[in-house]
Amino acid sequence: MLAQSRRAAGAWVIASTALVAAYTGVAVAQGSSNGSVTVTPAIAVVDTSRRIVFRGNWANACPPSTAEIVADASPTPAQLTIRLNEIFTFAACAQVITPFTYEVNYTPRVPGVLPVVAVTSGGQKVAEGRMTTVSKDDALAAVNLTGAWFESPTAKSLLMVSHSQTNPDALVGTWTLFDYSGRAVPMLFHSSRRADNPKVYVATFAEMVSLPPERAPVCGLNAPPLIVSACPSETGLKTGYAFSLRIEVLSDREIKVQAFSQHASLERPAAISSVMSRYDF
Repeated sequence: MLAQSRRAAGAWVIASTALVAAYTGVAVAQGSSNGSVTVTPAIAVVDTSRRIVFRGNWANACPPSTAEIVADASPTPAQLTIRLNEIFTFAACAQVITPFTYEVNYTPRVPGVLPVVAVTSGGQKVAEGRMTTVSKDDALAAVNLTGAWFESPTAKSLLMVSHSQTNPDALVGTWTLFDYSGRAVPMLFHSSRRADNPKVYVATFAEMVSLPPERAPVCGLNAPPLIVSACPSETGLKTGYAFSLRIEVLSDREIKVQAFSQHASLERPAAISSVMSRYDF
């Protein structure tokens, strides 16, 4: 009878410890906050191994021990799920936010945009991103355009491009043209998207012109509403002529750049057309 009472008391102590741990978070190592996903390369042809890195902050000093890809038998999975294996222990975890980084490799076999989702062992979403894969016939769509491009054999114009590492459709940059007097005309492009052809980007394209001081926009608290400017520039900037920009990737070292008037069809002859080469430096 005494032995049974002792066993019952022991079981009650263990159960109470587990209950307290579950409610206080002191002993059970779990919890997370939003993280980030980086896929390298962000866009590539099928059968190319991709490096996926998850980064974030864990709610305590016991972050997950490992990361692994959750098997999916489908030849065309709806998403790629990465499970972060949590540590379940009754040992105390310090209540400090702990940075974590995990890395896995994955080789997609079919083209398309594949969501990448990291979840904990308990099913809590930690981070999400995407992986873009193209067919071998569309390999030029995977070329990263970041860098300087010039019109050869003479530098008649200069194109500077920043190509997002995480969104393969996103380009931003400047195209410097020269008029007959030799004056440089800076043009800005942004808000790009892929055309029906994955090797072609289309973006908004506008000339940036200076305003004299007396016509510079008002900045600060006294600025009128809905004024978009380059404050606090001394002269101010405004958008001049607007165009549509079309960039076609011809190879990893050559692109065709065309500018169309704002309301013209991209099927009509371009107002400006240039074949440009990548500048190595």
